[in-house]
Amino acid sequence: MTRRLFIFVFLASGCQCGSAPVEKTSEAPPPPVKEVTWPALNGDPDKARQQILERIKKVENSVVIVHLDDQVLMDRLPRLQRIFTEVMYEAKRKPLMEKAMRSSDHGLKLRSPAAFLKYLDIKEEDPLHKLVQRRLKERLFSDAYLSDDEQRPGSSEYLTELHRSGAHLVYLSSLDFVRSGVGLVRALRVNGYPALGARAHLMMRYEESDPPAAASKAQEETITRLGPVAAIFSKDGKLLNETFPKAYGVCVLEPGTEAQEGCWSRWSPPPPAPRVEPNPGVDKEIRPLGPPSENPTPLDAGP
Repeated sequence: MTRRLFIFVFLASGCQCGSAPVEKTSEAPPPPVKEVTWPALNGDPDKARQQILERIKKVENSVVIVHLDDQVLMDRLPRLQRIFTEVMYEAKRKPLMEKAMRSSDHGLKLRSPAAFLKYLDIKEEDPLHKLVQRRLKERLFSDAYLSDDEQRPGSSEYLTELHRSGAHLVYLSSLDFVRSGVGLVRALRVNGYPALGARAHLMMRYEESDPPAAASKAQEETITRLGPVAAIFSKDGKLLNETFPKAYGVCVLEPGTEAQEGCWSRWSPPPPAPRVEPNPGVDKEIRPLGPPSENPTPLDAGP
């Protein structure tokens, strides 16, 4: 019975042994991708931000690249202030330590080691200068100090909006992961940026000994596979402009830099000017209430 059932199933299914192969129907080629010509980026930063956001919403899997090394997103002033304060404490230079601690309280924005050295009046021939240089080499780009950086106002909100609209965020850095990776990730998360989640990528060399050219090539290939690059934020707006010529190259000035035409100095609109209420008494004739009182007792003196 089992043999008969097998033969029945075999014959019912049909034996195609020796039959001519079935010709494959040729599939129609996919339609060509329509090239989109995007208008030039608006010179007004507020309108340009909206223009980039609209482009992200129109093109699926758009990529936004941000350079982390040039204070495009975060201000390194707190990091430098901490390092110089610690070095002055180590050198037992209490007056200089207090001066470094209070530099920002005095309205000073010292965002480079050279500016701090000049402010503290530390000459090159001073033995303290060598100690400062040694500690800067050890600490400036280490994990323990990178997370001291503070976000530039409006930057995390804007990048979060781009990310929620479907963009891939790629954070580029020339630093290496072994020394600086954890600190950069912590700095991004502490300051509210999308980091190491879906569509958020940190790209950097693994070790300091890795050739920068090879690392850059691998990063560019990975970015190309993610999707079309819509915008690249860097200090001069020229980062990867030859590799991704159709992307908007956005120049974002470092904090404290003089304004330049075509560059952003802020990530959000300026705060509204305080509203001045009109004084209803202006333009009205001022009349005395009466002759001065001869009673020296104040009205609220009580009985």
